[in-house]
Amino acid sequence: MGLAYTKGELVDRFSIELRKRNYGANNLGKLLTLSAAIGEETWTADDVRAAIECALANADIALLESVIRQGGHLSDHEIGRRARVIRKINERRVGARNVIDKQDERFVPAYEGIDAKELTKEDGDLSAVGVPRNPPSGVDAGRNDKESTHQ
Repeated sequence: MGLAYTKGELVDRFSIELRKRNYGANNLGKLLTLSAAIGEETWTADDVRAAIECALANADIALLESVIRQGGHLSDHEIGRRARVIRKINERRVGARNVIDKQDERFVPAYEGIDAKELTKEDGDLSAVGVPRNPPSGVDAGRNDKESTHQ
């Protein structure tokens, strides 16, 4: 396929592009290209587990960042708190990529130093952590499943 990505970068990029697609991005060509490259690789059980961890971390980061990007209603304290949580989650994401790329043979442990309340509310209200009720602004809501799949 000729993509200049490590295996870890492939699954990282794929999970980001898939999430964008779920919110209406017109990126089917990118997804198919990444998917084909992923299919050309050999994957161990640890790679698959780490890929899932990477995807979950990307989703958590995107949710926390989306509210910050909306702007206006968060205090400086809340923005700072979210930034700290995002950094911790990103460390986990990088760790997962390193497992896949065999830079770290250990499986990525559970989120350390992050209280579950940092990611969600106990009452099930996810709006405080940025679960969008509508697609994020700037995402093309018109999904085009007939877009070109030529590479």
